[in-house]
Amino acid sequence: MQYEEYGIFESPTPSKYYRKIISEIEETVDEFINRAITREKSVLSTIRGTEQKYQHYEKFLIALISAFDCAHTFWKGDKMSPHYTGELFTKKNYKKVQNLYDDLDNLYDQYVIPEIVVKRPSPEIIEHSAKLNYVEKERIMVRRVAQIDMAQFTSTKYDLDCPIYKSMEQHAHPYAFMKLNSRNTQTAKRDLIWLNKLIDSYRDRIPLLSKEFYIDVHRIAFHEQDKDYGYTIIVCEPYTFEGKVSAYPYHLQFVSKYDSRNYSATGKIYYGVEGKIEKADVSIWNRSSSYGTADGWIFCFSRINGLFVLQQAKTTLRTDDKGNPLAVYKDESLIRYEKERDADLRSFRWLETNLPSICPKSFGGFRRMKNSESKNYQRLVEEARKMGKQI
Repeated sequence: MQYEEYGIFESPTPSKYYRKIISEIEETVDEFINRAITREKSVLSTIRGTEQKYQHYEKFLIALISAFDCAHTFWKGDKMSPHYTGELFTKKNYKKVQNLYDDLDNLYDQYVIPEIVVKRPSPEIIEHSAKLNYVEKERIMVRRVAQIDMAQFTSTKYDLDCPIYKSMEQHAHPYAFMKLNSRNTQTAKRDLIWLNKLIDSYRDRIPLLSKEFYIDVHRIAFHEQDKDYGYTIIVCEPYTFEGKVSAYPYHLQFVSKYDSRNYSATGKIYYGVEGKIEKADVSIWNRSSSYGTADGWIFCFSRINGLFVLQQAKTTLRTDDKGNPLAVYKDESLIRYEKERDADLRSFRWLETNLPSICPKSFGGFRRMKNSESKNYQRLVEEARKMGKQI
């Protein structure tokens, strides 16, 4: 474009070509997607075996959606040519690629050439998806996460319009995350201070909880200090594996600085769709000397009936028979829940023994039946009543 004034270009000039690309960005990118798919079809036609075709297509789609997720990282600019910061694709472009990727499970064992047709999931497809372990599902969910997914959560004090990073290391849980900018650092500090005040409010109810066990915000690593040590981040989980909006679409994962030898604080603060803190887990460890044994507290917070409360507190100052931290405080709601769960477990064991033909296969299944008051549960209650047992 800088050389246009010398009249060395025939029509269209670089300026016109540039303006055409920008004004027709959606059509331009859509043509790129179609060309990529057409090329992939030609490659697949040379591959033998349905499973091999599927694996190649899966790798292709992962690379394609990753190209969109990382589009702004391919050219970071230099002294002569700055980094382009405008729109590189539209929501419709990304949705098209995401739909292709999301349909992978539907294509398993029923791959169709040459049109890449998507069919309704068969029982075999559902079974295949069910066979994926938790980590495999995590990896799929992490691959899907994009910056545009986080932008929908507008009722938050955090700035979620930030670059997405992805940790996909072997033998570790994958996750997508954002590093903290200045605004998010201040928001994180405010929430940690608020959480610390909540811990303070319980000290009179927990005599063992001394003042040295608190969240020292000054010792929290809000930014990367050492490549081999963790730091505070926003973990992004906008959707479930099935594609529904998550109950907790993002959470703050915090950790103290690595040079705090006698003090350690780690935890997670989970936020709901509306931006409220819905639950939190906090661990605080203190060591009186460099050679002494560290003592710790584990706090579990939750929102119950609209109130955010300390649900449970455990400490190494009291341990069970196996040496594990003992719960020295429980909220009344948790005590009621545990009593109800124990009663349900006794009922389930009775049903396993006395009505095995209609008893659910798992305790979890039994509790879901009970909570939903399904017809099958009503039948269980009636059959047990005939035998003199109240469920």
